[in-house]
Amino acid sequence: MRIGVIGAGICGAAVAERLRRALGGRCRLFVLDCDSRVGGRVRSFRFAGQIVEAGASLFHSSNVLVRDYVEHMGLQATPASPPGHTAGIWDGEDFLYRTRGRSWRDTVAMTLRYRGGLYRLSKEAKDVVDRMGDIYPMLVGGVAWPSPWHLLQSVGLADLARVRAVGYLAGHRCRCGTRLLHEFVNPVSRNCYGQVAAGMNALAEAVSLVGGGLAGGQLLRVREGNDVLCRGLLTRANAEVRLSTTVRRAVQREEGWELYLADSHVLPVDAVVLAAPPELTGIQWEPDPFTRQSRTYKRIHVTFLHGDLKPDYFGVRETPGIVLTTDGHRPFLSLERIGPSGIYKIFSEASLPDELVRSMFGKVHDSREVIHDAYPFLFPREKHRLFSPLPGLYDATAMEDCVSTMETQMIAGQATANLLIAHVS
Repeated sequence: MRIGVIGAGICGAAVAERLRRALGGRCRLFVLDCDSRVGGRVRSFRFAGQIVEAGASLFHSSNVLVRDYVEHMGLQATPASPPGHTAGIWDGEDFLYRTRGRSWRDTVAMTLRYRGGLYRLSKEAKDVVDRMGDIYPMLVGGVAWPSPWHLLQSVGLADLARVRAVGYLAGHRCRCGTRLLHEFVNPVSRNCYGQVAAGMNALAEAVSLVGGGLAGGQLLRVREGNDVLCRGLLTRANAEVRLSTTVRRAVQREEGWELYLADSHVLPVDAVVLAAPPELTGIQWEPDPFTRQSRTYKRIHVTFLHGDLKPDYFGVRETPGIVLTTDGHRPFLSLERIGPSGIYKIFSEASLPDELVRSMFGKVHDSREVIHDAYPFLFPREKHRLFSPLPGLYDATAMEDCVSTMETQMIAGQATANLLIAHVS
């Protein structure tokens, strides 16, 4: 059986690895990507002598798939932040709140500031983590869900993807007040997704709060670079990886599909797995199952600066290790110090103005900007795409209708592979 996987990112790599484990030598896997590198929106590179992440940066210790693959490949998972790392919430004029790098004291101070609201949010975030944990035994058992909605429904999370986060947070279970929303929830989700609770679905917001540390556990990085995961999975899949290969058209035939490549070659396959967002690939589908459910992706500018940050820009003696910003703040979403060597990572919705860089930094030794369509606008949705919208076509990106992380992309990849395996068995 010939299977074409479009996209060599974390999702496509997870699909290919799962298909190889299940089908063994019964399938020939082609993984196609228009880029010249493996990784997709996972993008690691060396900057100022250090490996940095311009795409997906962190994973949570509860993320079973990423964690296990890191371990099995002999990679190293390191804490995302060093001990004593501090954080501050900046509104453009003042820090509304700053941690002091003393774990228990910070916890007490935040509990007093936000009363029971932080505890209730933490409880909800932990509940989502626990429910997500119930997915893994079903994945291993080969359960094949027809859509992300059915997958989420099986663990009691589907309703969260249908409701607006701000209403969910204000509800009787969370009772999140305006202050907590303004000073914590929105700054965290701006850093994670470039979006705020007023527009996001409740599931994505809960996942964002897990990334903000509310579910306990640890936030981790892959020391060797997250894209090493993609390369390792594709190696384990024994896939024929074809980089710098653009698919122009995908045409359904009586049996299987034909992929028309930019170099005028045609690749016939029995099944196609789409592991790159159709909104970003530019592929012409015949027939087209995606147009009616098209998503808009959030464009994020990631700027790395190696230089001397001026604390007086923020009016303090020492700048927190990570600076989150309130809703409406311009011109950046967040700023983070990466390691001890004066490297800073800044998320923004547009290129940083030169005058801002000059006002924030003294001497700048090096800089690099990466622009990418990082994740969809995660609106509440009543209907989700199908994992298999047409015979022989599988959409592993369907999960991004409601949430987007490295782990959920791997879950979607394996779930899509399970469905394909069920269809051919």
